[in-house]
Amino acid sequence: MKIDFSKIITDLSGKPIRKDAETDTCLSHVCTEALLSIYQGDEQLPRDEKLKRGKLAEKIYGQSILDVTVAEVAMLQTLIGKAYGPLIVTKTEPMLEGEDGDS
Repeated sequence: MKIDFSKIITDLSGKPIRKDAETDTCLSHVCTEALLSIYQGDEQLPRDEKLKRGKLAEKIYGQSILDVTVAEVAMLQTLIGKAYGPLIVTKTEPMLEGEDGDS
């Protein structure tokens, strides 16, 4: 499925969430950060799983529209749920499902 990873993540009022003073946070930022983070319980994560996450992060980083598999989307949803709070999860879910995501 095609996902637009350049979509900007907005706050509850619809304003872009800032990554830093000059950059709006986009779906690519959120996904790569979630993929590259280590979570409690991941200390013993198999090498193959780490490689899978790292390669997907490289594939997504800085991209706009990209074709990803259903399994990759499921992994992103799971890891974003571990890495971020309810607002980011709520805002990224429709984007990862191929919906508008501007709600």
